[in-house]
Amino acid sequence: MPPKIVKNAGSSSKKARSLPVADASTDASPSPLPLILKLVAFVIVGGVGFAVDILATLSLINFGLHPLIARGLAIAVALFTTYVLNRGVTFRKESSTGAKAVAAEGSRYAVVGLGTSALNWAVYALVLAIVPSAGPLVAVVIGSLTAMVVSYIGYSRFAFRS
Repeated sequence: MPPKIVKNAGSSSKKARSLPVADASTDASPSPLPLILKLVAFVIVGGVGFAVDILATLSLINFGLHPLIARGLAIAVALFTTYVLNRGVTFRKESSTGAKAVAAEGSRYAVVGLGTSALNWAVYALVLAIVPSAGPLVAVVIGSLTAMVVSYIGYSRFAFRS
């Protein structure tokens, strides 16, 4: 695609000169800064999701639910929270518009989220089974960190694809 042409407003001659300007939307190599900012936003959103997850897990356990059931419900609440925040903050430029597109995007997010939630829950259960003395908090941390890497790849390449 040819470069965009803009008129040089600062030209002193009556005939304005045309200057080529790089079009960032067609640049094949993205700048590292947006990726870094996206990763930072993803980690912050993940931190909020983690806080929701751990608070819901521990609260539900305190209300008498079995730790594995409590964690399943907490993951669902955290998944919804992170979808809303990732859509609005982390991947906002890639987010869909229009009801059908948003529904498709939400479905893709759910597929990735459920897969990584299953991984998260499985690691949580494995930690509790192998090292019961670690307790739910340590198990949540290990499960969440494991799933975080996989979920970023899935969300950025599948759920919020351009």
